[in-house]
Amino acid sequence: MRHKLVIESLNKGRIAEKYKEVFSISDEEAMRIANHTNGYSYAFQILGYLLFDNKKQEVTPQILKEYRLILGESSYDKIWEELSENEKLVAWTAADYPEDTSVKVLREKLQMSSNEFSTYQNTLEKSGVFAGNSAYGRVRFALPYIGEYIKMQM
Repeated sequence: MRHKLVIESLNKGRIAEKYKEVFSISDEEAMRIANHTNGYSYAFQILGYLLFDNKKQEVTPQILKEYRLILGESSYDKIWEELSENEKLVAWTAADYPEDTSVKVLREKLQMSSNEFSTYQNTLEKSGVFAGNSAYGRVRFALPYIGEYIKMQM
């Protein structure tokens, strides 16, 4: 049996402080950059590298495009390929709705029972696609820009 190490999200305030320190930028700009990571440690590293490599102190459209491509190729592709068809369908349906959509709305759209939906929801939380700390009865994506990535997969 394979055990998975679950790593909690990083604190966005700490991420912003690190970006502020490294790039000598304002608190506001550092927080804008940190918000692109959703607290995902790998995203924090990639975005910091891209800013440093491009000698930028803000997230430009070109950096954002490259950032999203790297996340997809080096992380999200692997997550996506390990999901079952029904898990993909649940994720894809959630991606088609606004952030923090109610579970009830998604279940009705998918015509799933509460038990059936919660099985897929739990797996998507364990795989890091859905946030496990969403408000009760709500679904939210955990990883930055993964909703957009999922929309492009179907």
